[in-house]
Amino acid sequence: MTEAVGDTGLVVPPRSPKQMAQACLTLLKDDDLRRRLGAAARTRALNNFTVDGAISAFDEIYSRVGAALPRPTAAITLTTGDPSGDLLPWDAVE
Repeated sequence: MTEAVGDTGLVVPPRSPKQMAQACLTLLKDDDLRRRLGAAARTRALNNFTVDGAISAFDEIYSRVGAALPRPTAAITLTTGDPSGDLLPWDAVE
């Protein structure tokens, strides 16, 4: 799920072993990119995916449902990279 990765990793389409292999090789060959993405992923996980955060989100959802309030919505844009099929860091995708 690209929304979970955000700008902290490389995203490949499902059932694309060649692109998955390319992403793995890219990270294996580029120490700086690998470390930068790893640090960003850790920060993102600590900021967005904690137990306390999940409890708060569910509490808000249950409160809205119980009060018959409308659900909040968000627009989602999906992309798989550039037209050539090459992988792009998430922050490079338009």
